[in-house]
Order: sequence, then C-alpha cells, then structure tokens
Amino acid sequence: MSNESKSQFSVVFFNQEVPYVLADACINEYLKVPNTGLLPRTDYIEFTKDPLNDWMDKLSATTDYKTVRVSLGIYTKELITHFKADPKLIGRVTVFFMPYNGANAAEITSGVDKLGGKANPYNLGEIHP
Repeated sequence: MSNESKSQFSVVFFNQEVPYVLADACINEYLKVPNTGLLPRTDYIEFTKDPLNDWMDKLSATTDYKTVRVSLGIYTKELITHFKADPKLIGRVTVFFMPYNGANAAEITSGVDKLGGKANPYNLGEIHP
C-alpha cells in the first residue's frame, strides 16, 4: 500500500480488535469461496507485537477465553467501511484471532465493556503483498 493511499484512509485501521459480527461476516464470506485460486494472493499478514499483546492482556483480564482460533476470512465492504480503510482491501483474504472457551466464542465477564456478549476478535494486520 503506498503512502498516498494510506493518507486518504483511517490511520488506525491496522492492529486492533474488530466487532464480532463484522469479523464473523468476513469469515463466512471466505467460507463461501470455492477453492479455485480466483482471490487476490495473500502471502502473509503482519501483526505488530505491542497492540497484539495489549489485546491478549485485555482478553485475560475481561473474558473467559481459554484458546484463540485463527480463522480465515475475506474483508467485506461493511468491515472496510466501518474502519474507513482503503476499499482495495475488499475481497482480500485475512485472518482473525478468535477467542474461544471450549466450543463457544469467549464471553466478556468483567471490565468497562461488560455488557455480556462475545469478546471481540483481533484482526487488521497488514496484508502482503
């Protein structure tokens, strides 16, 4: 992604938690795709240490998670629009770190976000190429 395109869009797009429903929709979009090689190539997705560690620390303090699943997904228009990111990312393969407790999505159990409900996954690593 060029510096020019980064300046047009949200500078806080990468390395943060995302709303569960948006992540789930992206993963479901990925699961619909036949294995034909028609998607843009994604070699890897890079996450930086400190924001990822902060998310893990938050999970430990506020949820009942026991494991983290890495789920494949495809960026949807809704997620890209939500984060005001470059629309060129729509349709790109990505991964979501999904907190789980057994067979169920982890639940928020304490903290300021305690409204019940599922713990937010982590995503928005930088896609390469």
